[in-house]
Amino acid sequence: MSVQLGDDVRSGEIVTDRGTFAGLSCTPATRSLPRGNVLLIPGFTGSKDDFAELLPLLASAGWAAAAYDQRGQFESVGGPDDDYSLSGFAADAVQVSAAVFGRDERVHLVGHSFGGLVAATAAVEHEHAWASLTLMCSGPGGLQGDQARDLLRAAEMATGQGLEALYRASAARDTQLGVEPPPAEIEEFLHRRYIANSPDGLAAIASLLDSAKTDLGNASVDFPLAGFENFMDAAGLTKFNRALAARVAVYQEKWGDALNALSGSFFDLNGALSLGVYHVFGSGSGDQLNDFFIPQNQTGDVRIAHPSYAADIVAGDDRIGKATPRTAVASLNGLSGDRDVWVYTSSTAPVPIIRNEELILIYTECKIQVSAFPDAIVALNRIRTAHNLPAYASAITKEALLTEMLNQRRFSLYCEGHRWIDLRRYGRLNELPIDRPGDDVWTKFPVPVTEQP
Repeated sequence: MSVQLGDDVRSGEIVTDRGTFAGLSCTPATRSLPRGNVLLIPGFTGSKDDFAELLPLLASAGWAAAAYDQRGQFESVGGPDDDYSLSGFAADAVQVSAAVFGRDERVHLVGHSFGGLVAATAAVEHEHAWASLTLMCSGPGGLQGDQARDLLRAAEMATGQGLEALYRASAARDTQLGVEPPPAEIEEFLHRRYIANSPDGLAAIASLLDSAKTDLGNASVDFPLAGFENFMDAAGLTKFNRALAARVAVYQEKWGDALNALSGSFFDLNGALSLGVYHVFGSGSGDQLNDFFIPQNQTGDVRIAHPSYAADIVAGDDRIGKATPRTAVASLNGLSGDRDVWVYTSSTAPVPIIRNEELILIYTECKIQVSAFPDAIVALNRIRTAHNLPAYASAITKEALLTEMLNQRRFSLYCEGHRWIDLRRYGRLNELPIDRPGDDVWTKFPVPVTEQP
């Protein structure tokens, strides 16, 4: 992060019918008309300055981009009687967008963290204003566990003792946890920004961040959408919400929070492994087919399983059925394989968003991480025996159990989008095969060619 604005980034006030907001903007230097307009909304205790280095990058790619401090954030004024509801923040976004880009422009909306909740609300309540919605680091629901308690305590401290005391307490906690302090220039900016926030605004945002799950629980929901069978009412959507929250918590290595989320989800150690929520496909008018499906033994357009899948799987494991033998080897550019991927077996086969088998493996991972090894082994054996394998009989150590858990995730969640992420978060990307000279394993998702400047 830099506290210095680039020469091509402009700062100024954005005057709207709902008040005046501090903003930053950047426009393409070499295009008479931009590719489009982008509005970025910062998160809790953040500000427009979080996007200061991103704005020129968007402009260099041909986009007109702007960011602003939300009501009560940093350099945007917020009073104790202001509208700090999500609908209020969303209405602010609409007014800011109109002031910067014009009321007739449909704008690409980007929200970070709490700004994502605002952006999502704006997209629902003012859909005419937006061309697209992008959420950055915005979770699937309200904060849980220690995060929720710490946030509400911070809100009480902000209104009771003041932002200076809250900032010092936060800095002391970071020091206690061994967090390396930023350079002095950055530290001065972060301090100045933090204490400039409206205490009333911060307290209101803290309450909003804790409220998403409560909103679902109090709602009357009619959700007739294919793929959500068993989850179409408020209780079902809350279970789906908690399942996604458990996945996010595991990615954040918050094992206790993940277990808490699982307790409110549809996790069932003895339930059907396939129970869950799915993307569905169809062949009717307006429907979309599952492009991952390719018939077996095809030539030309094929989808081949890496040979290591069959080589590494234990004899008798029924998940070998996800990679079926071909009648002839398929080869291309020095790669070859003799098994087709056979996870999605028709053009209308559903793709899991999240299902019980993953939740059982999340439970397993959390229990290993908190050293509750007997519970972890029970869950591992639920997966193993479901796929015709004997009970786990190897070493009962954290490292051995983590390796076994990752192995079960590999075969249970094959072609569901988890393997690379799992190995990356455990620092094991070196375990992925490299088949040709010059090939490599990505450590980050590449930027698509169509989005490169």
